[in-house]
Amino acid sequence: MVGEGQDSGPFSVRRDIATGIVHVTGNGFWTMADIDRHFEKLGNSVRSARTAGARVMALVDLRGAVTQSPELVSHLADRAGAVYTEGDRIAIVVHSNLAKMQMRRVVQSAEFEMFLMPDAAEAWLMQDRPAEAGRPG
Repeated sequence: MVGEGQDSGPFSVRRDIATGIVHVTGNGFWTMADIDRHFEKLGNSVRSARTAGARVMALVDLRGAVTQSPELVSHLADRAGAVYTEGDRIAIVVHSNLAKMQMRRVVQSAEFEMFLMPDAAEAWLMQDRPAEAGRPG
């Protein structure tokens, strides 16, 4: 994937210039500070996509994450709600049904779907996408 990116603790954020997809990976156990640092960096990538006039598409791969505490999930939901807005498309890749239940509470202001495989998630993000969207001008 060619693009720009940043790592912040158990999270990494990369924006694929060719597709316009923001790729997020979350691993292990998180702290409140990890979540805050992550969403600061994620917010920069999302703002960059919005400035380019593109629909925000994010592929969030959480297969390497462990089940988080309810307090952390609530904090994550608050921070996600401040970054993602109506019209954004978020594909979340998880490893279990419990993770699906937790993540359904997190993303409420965007169009989202849960997946077990990243390829299916990316295909969903790309469907109904104009041919030229996400390509540098």
